[in-house]
Amino acid sequence: MERSDTRRLLSEIRRQERRNLELICETAQIIAESARLIEQSRSSCHRSDKISTRARPLAGTNVHRARLGQMVVYNETTNPALTGARGLCPRCQQGHLFFGFLTLAPECEACGLDYSFADPADGPAFFSMSIVAFPALAFALWLQLGFNSPYWVHVVTTLPLTVGACVLLLRPLKGWLVCSQYFHKAQEGSIDREFHAQQAERRGGTEEL
Repeated sequence: MERSDTRRLLSEIRRQERRNLELICETAQIIAESARLIEQSRSSCHRSDKISTRARPLAGTNVHRARLGQMVVYNETTNPALTGARGLCPRCQQGHLFFGFLTLAPECEACGLDYSFADPADGPAFFSMSIVAFPALAFALWLQLGFNSPYWVHVVTTLPLTVGACVLLLRPLKGWLVCSQYFHKAQEGSIDREFHAQQAERRGGTEEL
């Protein structure tokens, strides 16, 4: 009788041991799966960080960025004239606007803003000549009437001063116009066909009444 009880007890212990081993194996599988999922999430986060930082921020700059989900907030300009005169990017105010003296860069090296939207056209030249014309004319008249200068004096004084002043104003004026285009979201004009269709429907409804 005692032997049979001992056998049943031993068999029960063995069954319990098998159950414990199965539980341990299942737990190990769950831990391994969790570790795999964590590693996948880390790698995906690392890839997304690489994509979001593709703009190659300048070393030592302090571009203000705050992650709100997937959105990046930049320190955009509130004074296009000052930002443009300094030749800085209108979105982050850290990258450079020009590649050379008057050539626009393809994009900002700090935030990656594409400058293809910018089209100042002849605006910088027009404003530059308009600003310089009156002082240059006043100087030429003063020089001619006050000293009765010959023409060659104007060639070596008035002409270089006029051209030099116009060239010096081109860069800040062009930067101002580009930054103003970004600040005011200026773009090529187009016909709002949906708006005109709504207006036509309203006029038609009014005539029926």
